[in-house]
Amino acid sequence: MAISFDYIVDNFKSMMQSDSDVFVFPSIPRSKIDSVIKNFNPDISDIREMAAIFDNTIFGAADVGLCLTGEQIIFKDYNSKEVFYFNTIHNVSFDGKSIIIKYQSGNTLYQYKNAEFSIDSVRKNLANFLSKMIEVCKFDVFDFIKDAIPKLSNGSDRTREISYVMGEDFALSQIATGFLPNTDNTKDIWGNSIGHSDIPYKRTDGKAICLYEILPNDRLKSPKILFCEKAMYMKYKPNLTLHIKYDEIESAEIQGGKLILKVKYGNSYDISHVIDPLDYDIFVKFINLLVHNLKNFGFKGFWESNSSKGYVADLTGGLGYRV
Repeated sequence: MAISFDYIVDNFKSMMQSDSDVFVFPSIPRSKIDSVIKNFNPDISDIREMAAIFDNTIFGAADVGLCLTGEQIIFKDYNSKEVFYFNTIHNVSFDGKSIIIKYQSGNTLYQYKNAEFSIDSVRKNLANFLSKMIEVCKFDVFDFIKDAIPKLSNGSDRTREISYVMGEDFALSQIATGFLPNTDNTKDIWGNSIGHSDIPYKRTDGKAICLYEILPNDRLKSPKILFCEKAMYMKYKPNLTLHIKYDEIESAEIQGGKLILKVKYGNSYDISHVIDPLDYDIFVKFINLLVHNLKNFGFKGFWESNSSKGYVADLTGGLGYRV
């Protein structure tokens, strides 16, 4: 998997261009591990979750410097400590003196500058390493779906299906009527009613991205799928909308001419009527690539790592080597 723990182990030492100060899993001396756990207090439950350290001391005490796990980076000097989770970092740069990390906390974007860690060349190498890691490991669901949905629709006059990308403030009233935004008619994969009446519900679904819809004469009964950042709403029947989180999806496949969506716990849905038959093949590819990328990319630690190389998939070029 091309996840952050593996990326750090494979690339940190070479990109930092340092042999004496950099130590990576599984070759970190136990004395340094003990010192880092005591002084840095990283968010780990096992010493094997420590991916790398940069010992910024003269005599090798490893009580100041840098610590990286699969999910966070910690800067520590003798007076302070700064902790950043990789999934909050927007970008990393170097201005000739300082390493600059732009990160998000809540709904606010902040900037951290460090001109004190080690020397200029080390800070430059670290900025390049972090910037590359963020690029390689972060899978952007929003952009993936936004780019994929227009390719999904074949534009058939027979079914008059449509697919389009929504604006950030897309309102439910603009999604065609009939999504039945109430807790009685919208169910999860276990058949339970959802606990909210907003579609999308930003707290659990993220933003609305795209809509795929087949248009019969009565749009109220139109089968459709609303794709959000974390889940999709599928108008499965006139009186039933399914709420399916992406991490609940196992795969999509064609069985005996039918389009089957498999979800966790052995459940599956025949969604042949929701998707135009001419779109079956590309829909299967789209769903399976989405599942592949969500499982294999992101900021994860040792327990989810298998130290294999990773590939990020797209709809146009198959698998593209990213590490």
